[in-house]
Amino acid sequence: MTTDKFSLENNAHSTQANRSNNLFALANLNELLQQITPSLEHPFFIAAVSGGPDSMALLYYLEECQVDYAIAHVNYHHRPTASRDEEIVRQFAYTHQKDLWVLHPTFTQGNFQAWAREVRYDFFKQIAKIYTAQAVVLGHHLDDHLETWMMQKRRGSLPQTYGLQEISTYQDLLLLRPFLKIQKHELQNWCIDHHVQFGIDESNLDNDYLRNRIRHEFIEPASTEQKKRWLDELAADQEQLEQIRDHVQQCIEENDAQKILADPWNWVVLETLLFNKTKQHHSKKETLDLVDKLKNDSYQTIDEVAIQIIDNKIEIYAISWVPFYIDNLEQLQSLCASHYRYAYFELSPSGKKIQGFHVDPSDFPIIIRQSLPNDAILQRYGTKKINRLYIDRKIPRAKRMMYPVIIGQNGLFFASLAGCNPSHYVESQTLYMLELPV
Repeated sequence: MTTDKFSLENNAHSTQANRSNNLFALANLNELLQQITPSLEHPFFIAAVSGGPDSMALLYYLEECQVDYAIAHVNYHHRPTASRDEEIVRQFAYTHQKDLWVLHPTFTQGNFQAWAREVRYDFFKQIAKIYTAQAVVLGHHLDDHLETWMMQKRRGSLPQTYGLQEISTYQDLLLLRPFLKIQKHELQNWCIDHHVQFGIDESNLDNDYLRNRIRHEFIEPASTEQKKRWLDELAADQEQLEQIRDHVQQCIEENDAQKILADPWNWVVLETLLFNKTKQHHSKKETLDLVDKLKNDSYQTIDEVAIQIIDNKIEIYAISWVPFYIDNLEQLQSLCASHYRYAYFELSPSGKKIQGFHVDPSDFPIIIRQSLPNDAILQRYGTKKINRLYIDRKIPRAKRMMYPVIIGQNGLFFASLAGCNPSHYVESQTLYMLELPV
């Protein structure tokens, strides 16, 4: 969102008529649409509404834009007036002959706010697929934008962007926010002036959540001029954020572990590396703790990944992968013929001698899985622990668990880098398991 075009100079003293007639001129759905699908003639949207003044104003704005849309509403039954708000939305849908989808989810445990957000956006995503809708349109406004920025600053987080974006995504779902230049009280006054029914969420009146405290202590008492100053601060923060992100990206590309661990933004670099691998975010506290541990021990684990400094580079590998089952010889031969790949191995009809093995019908079903610390294989001169073999070959600890082994009904008979045991060796091998780059 660009804030330099935001204009509030006359809003404080505008007449009721001007407020009513000019409010939607600050909204910009058509401009956003041009950015995402400039050649689309008949766009279709999902309107995500709660029944509050901002979302009800959004519905009338979509009517004014003369676009096609369906309505999505989530009733969490988390407060006494939830059903009242649902009825308000139902009445609008009936009057304007719009499709309405209502979800009644059941909360069990955990963080309610996080759960509620995931539930509603997954719901929006499902409905968008039904209509092949171009995007979900939300009624977030300027106050929401500033509140989000203040929450991010209060928590000390370093997000991808400060505040809310006019165009963003949830997984592959496109989200549009055309009201980010409009204040909350302006939307509520518009509804009052036009006799539009809306509900007030009384859970927003308490201070149980950080967003509510920021809203009551800062946003609601703020003047128009104060909000303009905050927007300038937000823009400056965003510019600095982009500089930090560029620096982090350079650190990732160089991947000099010594420099990264000494960098003041080391936790951001590490969090980005982890997200690129796992697609899950980690908190600042978690990543700072991980940085301290890596300074003392080059091998660490977090969640389902191992992190190790190898040749002064930070490497991240999955700790585990699901075992692969093969029922019979015919299936194995077919997989080898097709050069089947799974996890960190490839089945093949050709390869190096150490990568080949023979099987008997009595071996099936066989399992291909990652090696474990106590795995051992019989070789010509006795049984040897596979982990010891990897240590002797100077395989980094984080990589060892990625090398596959094959288990038959009579035990382990093949390991990467070690080959097969004597009973599964023949001169003319036809079955091979190759290691893929880790």
